[in-house]
Amino acid sequence: MKEKLNFIDLNNKYIFYTLVGMIVFVLTYINNHFFYNYVEIRDKQEITTLAKTIHYKFNNCKESLNECLDDVNRYLVELKPYVEVHILENSSKELLEYKNIKERHLDRKIVELANYLKENKRFELKISVIKYSTPIIFFSTLRSITFSIDDILSEIYKNGLLKTYEWYMKEAIYLRSLHVVAFVVFSILLMKLLQYRQLQYNNQLNQQNLLIVKLSKDLGDSIETENELKNMLNELKTKDIDLFSKMNQYNSIINPPIDLLKYNDIILLDPESIIFKCRKVLEKIISEIYTKNVGDIDFKSLDVMIKELQINKLLNKKALSYANTIKAFGNISAHPDLKNPFEFTQNDAKIISNALILLIEELSINNN
Repeated sequence: MKEKLNFIDLNNKYIFYTLVGMIVFVLTYINNHFFYNYVEIRDKQEITTLAKTIHYKFNNCKESLNECLDDVNRYLVELKPYVEVHILENSSKELLEYKNIKERHLDRKIVELANYLKENKRFELKISVIKYSTPIIFFSTLRSITFSIDDILSEIYKNGLLKTYEWYMKEAIYLRSLHVVAFVVFSILLMKLLQYRQLQYNNQLNQQNLLIVKLSKDLGDSIETENELKNMLNELKTKDIDLFSKMNQYNSIINPPIDLLKYNDIILLDPESIIFKCRKVLEKIISEIYTKNVGDIDFKSLDVMIKELQINKLLNKKALSYANTIKAFGNISAHPDLKNPFEFTQNDAKIISNALILLIEELSINNN
């Protein structure tokens, strides 16, 4: 889990605030989805109750149909529900029409009556009650996170600033975005926490890697070599290469001991063994160069061979840095220090795999 924190650089302000925006959008979308699901259920209940009241008035009306219609109309005008009501004779002649719809709701999903409420048997009437209920969630989310700026500007253009303010307060447009403010605060705090955790993790990695450098076998008191390794580690962390493709290209060199078919599984389960195998490949490469250009190995250590190749100018500075980096990590992997135990990570294994590939490429350039 910790390594996943390094997938992106949270110290980059553009990435940081892009992620904040994405989190706010997702949370707002989820909030609006469930809120408008509730609104749709509530609106269905509202028009159902309204239709039952209309049926009750017709069924209990002692007057003529026209007087009953007037009674229903008075009821609707007094109640002022945001609905559209049509009452028709079976011949489709419209007897009553009531409309009270907010203009900004005209693009919303319509909810209608259940079939059993669409007909009044006493007067043989068709009753239609509809309500513009829920918007498209994506667009409602955009309106929420932009604080309805598009609607506000449109209203200002049509009616002026003062009337827009009155409309804004009367219609409670601000309620669309109240939750967004909370989500913004939450998202920034969350990202700050992740940023802090990433910084902690990177500091821990850097301290561990520098300690590996200091404890590495055969380094002795070479401050110059230690500084080179520190610089190389920082450089390797920023290298962006297609690792698997490159490893496949140099498969004849690294296999054995590195089996590409098992590489991804091993790096997940046992990154330390990848580091150890990279050191084995390094030893194989250095031994071949030494035998070809200097002489027999005669049980010489890897460190001695590297130093002699350096003296004979068979390794340039960059190749030497790659080799020392692989050796430093490989020595800790091959000869663990019980007093200073290390738990190697996938990130460590990738860094050393990168160093190995870059070493091979550096040597190939020199040979050419």
